[in-house]
Order: sequence, then structure tokens, then C-alpha cells
Amino acid sequence: YTDRICPNVPSMRMPAGLALLPYLGVLGWANGWFDSTWLSPHSALERLAELHLVPFYQHYFADIGFALRSVGTVLAAYAPVGLGVWALRHRACSGRALLRMTAIWSLLAAGLFESSKLFLADRQPDYTNLLFAVMGGWLGGILVCACRSAPSAKVTASREVAKPSVRPSRGGAGWRMIAVMAFGLALYELWSQPFA
Repeated sequence: YTDRICPNVPSMRMPAGLALLPYLGVLGWANGWFDSTWLSPHSALERLAELHLVPFYQHYFADIGFALRSVGTVLAAYAPVGLGVWALRHRACSGRALLRMTAIWSLLAAGLFESSKLFLADRQPDYTNLLFAVMGGWLGGILVCACRSAPSAKVTASREVAKPSVRPSRGGAGWRMIAVMAFGLALYELWSQPFA
């Protein structure tokens, strides 16, 4: 998907712009901004010494169900960043450029929300979530690029009809949807397993 051209859709800018503030509010709520006690900057600096910057530190000491739920939640929370970056662009770009912009914006948003947990009394920042946020943004970007950059089935009079290729087709959107549903079912089954 990195070599595809992801077209811009000007009609999506207004809804995406209007959805930005509620989306950031939901992320703030999910990270405890509205129901936790805020600490002073001095207290936050004291908590900085207790911070573990080893990747996957909290996942190592947590049970597998909690770790999977945490990863899935972060991936799902930051996947809309890919959609937002695509919708708010002013011109078409390659899939590579879209994924690069998505990674930057996901990293900035996750860095803000994870760093803010230093100021929240009952929250502990986990900077591994920055990695998962970028992956979630990429998933959203790949999904929107795959859906919006697919070649159109219409053939207009101004374009030539493409010659059929010798190579057989490997499937289209139907196979992708089946793969997504199978992946979702596998995650659901993994989630419902009683890990001891």
C-alpha cells in the first residue's frame, strides 16, 4: 500500500475536523483526564524517578489477558488517527507519505496522553503504548488507503480499457473482509480463553 496514491476527498475535511475535538475528548477520558486527581508539577517530577522506560515492562509483569486487552485498546484508540490524517489532507499523496504522517501524529498524540499520566494520581505512564499507537495509526491509514485507492470499476470514455493481465487475480475486497473477520474471530477466541 505504500506505492498507491491515496486521493484526497475535500468533502471529508469538515466532518473530520468536527470529529477531532470529541475524539481528543474521548482519548482524554480514556486516559483518566476527567476522573483522576491532578498532581502538581513537583509531584510529577518525583514520580519521574519511579518510571520504568524498559519496553514492555508492564506487559511482562501483567497477566496475558490484561496485556492483550491493553494492546488491543491502544491499537483501536489510535486507528482513527489514520482516518483523520487521510481526511484532513489538502492533496493526494502516496501511501508511504500517508503512513509517515500518520506515524508522526499518532506518536505526538500518544506521547501527550502518556506523559500526562505523570500528573494523574492513579495512573502510570507506559511508553510502550507509543509503539502500539503508531501501529494503530498505521492500521487505520492502511485500511483507508486500501479502501479509497482501489482502482475504479468504471471505465470512462477518456481512459483506455486496460488489457487483461496474464497473471490470475488473487482476490479483491471480499477476501480482505474474510481475512479481517477471521482475525477478529481469532482475537475474540483468544480473549475468551481462561489463561491461568
